[in-house]
Amino acid sequence: MDPLDAFFDNLNEEAPNTAKATGVVDEDELLLEKEEIEKTPVEKLESKIEIKQEEQRLPIRKNIYIPSSEISSKSQTDIEDLRKRLGNIVVHGLNVLCPIVNWTDCGLPAPLMSHLRLRGFKQPTSIQCQAIPCILSGRDIIGCAVTGSGKTLAFIIPCLLHVLAQPPTGQYEAAAVILSPTRELAYQTHIECQKIFSLMDKKSACLVGGNDIENQLRAIKNGSNVIIATPGRFIDLLSSSAFNIKKVSYLVIDEADRMFDLGFEPQVIRIAERMRKDRQTLMFSATFPHTVERIARKLLQNSIEIVVGLRNVVTPNINQSILVTNEDNKFNSLLKILGDYTTQGQALVFTNTQDRAEDLFGKLNKSGYSVGLLHGSMDSPDRNSILHDFREGRFSVLVLTSVGARGIDIASIICVINYDAPDHEADYVHRVGRTGRAGKKGYAFTFVTDKDKTAAAGIKNAMKKSGCEIPKDLEDLCQGVKAPGLNGFWRGSGFKFDKEEAKSLLALRKAQNDDPLQQKEEEDQCEEEAKEIIEDKSVLKVNDNLYIGEANINDYTKKARASVSSADNLNSVMDETGTMIIQKGVFCPPGVKPLAGERRLYLRIEGTTKFAVQAALNRIEEMANAADPIKSKLKTKFQL
Repeated sequence: MDPLDAFFDNLNEEAPNTAKATGVVDEDELLLEKEEIEKTPVEKLESKIEIKQEEQRLPIRKNIYIPSSEISSKSQTDIEDLRKRLGNIVVHGLNVLCPIVNWTDCGLPAPLMSHLRLRGFKQPTSIQCQAIPCILSGRDIIGCAVTGSGKTLAFIIPCLLHVLAQPPTGQYEAAAVILSPTRELAYQTHIECQKIFSLMDKKSACLVGGNDIENQLRAIKNGSNVIIATPGRFIDLLSSSAFNIKKVSYLVIDEADRMFDLGFEPQVIRIAERMRKDRQTLMFSATFPHTVERIARKLLQNSIEIVVGLRNVVTPNINQSILVTNEDNKFNSLLKILGDYTTQGQALVFTNTQDRAEDLFGKLNKSGYSVGLLHGSMDSPDRNSILHDFREGRFSVLVLTSVGARGIDIASIICVINYDAPDHEADYVHRVGRTGRAGKKGYAFTFVTDKDKTAAAGIKNAMKKSGCEIPKDLEDLCQGVKAPGLNGFWRGSGFKFDKEEAKSLLALRKAQNDDPLQQKEEEDQCEEEAKEIIEDKSVLKVNDNLYIGEANINDYTKKARASVSSADNLNSVMDETGTMIIQKGVFCPPGVKPLAGERRLYLRIEGTTKFAVQAALNRIEEMANAADPIKSKLKTKFQL
């Protein structure tokens, strides 16, 4: 409970007339205690309100940057040349500061400088060079750079300096909050924060679901300068008045695209609204679609956008290889790659479902490899334990689903193997981005079969953007296939089919077949399917490898809705079924219509087969029933 609320509740109770033991005090303290005792209850209330208002009026010291003489003397032409040399940095915004070149250019404390040298960080990376001075000057930032480019340190180092510049915080308070979309990423960020903040005797707390809530509350009570959290657990504790965020002056939204893909927009906005209006807000991600930019305009003020290199691109120090093969040859090819590379470092092996991951884990164990397993259905402590053991080098191979595609930042990972081809371009970028961290050389191998045509198109796009040569067999596989949108979903406004769209579907199917006789048969079949789509408006079959469905969850009870929209539950369903699920729309209470251009809350499901999409819908129904049997019946836009 908020201290002021508690005071109101106890206002009419008789104040205890006892003196607390204070030890040795001076005359000023005794005088203050005497004045406090002589105050009436109303005067005490007014005093508390004045103190609270004064605390909220305390100005934030956001501009704490003092550029070096070398940096401040550069002309605009010199600054533009420097940005090109640092990796083609592109900035948008007014009065953007010159990038730094060395750590000494931003006035870091001596312990932090020593720490960076010991860890081998001789110079800041491109995103750090431009982002750190802008953040230290108090500006709101949108930072977009490839995976492994040092985005985490780009906001943690300024966070420490920001915290040091603010008045001390008390129990159940913090000066900074970092929001992460997944537990794994939050845990990794927490570890990095602990390393940096402990140098200056500062603390961080990690609030994620699945872990002991008592320990998390104890960490907040003992005083934490920065809180790293997933939005769900943060909202839970915030709603129970477990802590106060009125003094938070530094907010970071990490992996923003994934955050909003998982449907956390309402939670993030709600959290931001509870903070100071004059706070500093930062967004970082490896990809930044236009939907995220729209949300950024709601949360950021007078912001600077920093883009290092191209968006949605694999870093150039990762060697990408595509192996077009068949299912029977995959495992032997995997063993050969592991034999070549695990002598040089550790390896990640990605599958699309947890069943596939468990099966592959067993096979590698039998083959004599020291191997770990990670997927979305595992408890959070188990997942953290696996990541800790892998980081410590207790096993050389980690088999996992896309639950680990973001957040795993381990420098010793020499190669990433996509045993199952990722369904979407963004997923491919983030999977292979687990290697080649901090400028090191990395290797990525992706197995592609003739069943992976849609996935192959996304992989081809990603390779093309990063300047890689496209293998001929991959080109042949992609003939006539269009890739899904960057965020993993077919671009469009939903299920509003008309004759033009039906013709497009027909043309797409025709393009995939060169045999005139078979083409005529499929043309007739396509015309029938197009008629069904126009009349029924319920089934979207983009091609033989891409199906999309929707589950309308707006009318569920609160308990059921919370269960099916939980990030952990959605990750589990995606792992089980090999589908991609995104929460979209806005919640509308009964009798309330959504605003123009918006839709009621729903889940959008994309899979490579009808069976996979239906399986995901069934699992969503089961979870909702388990949470609240009296929920409304599931309404879908996908029928078999």
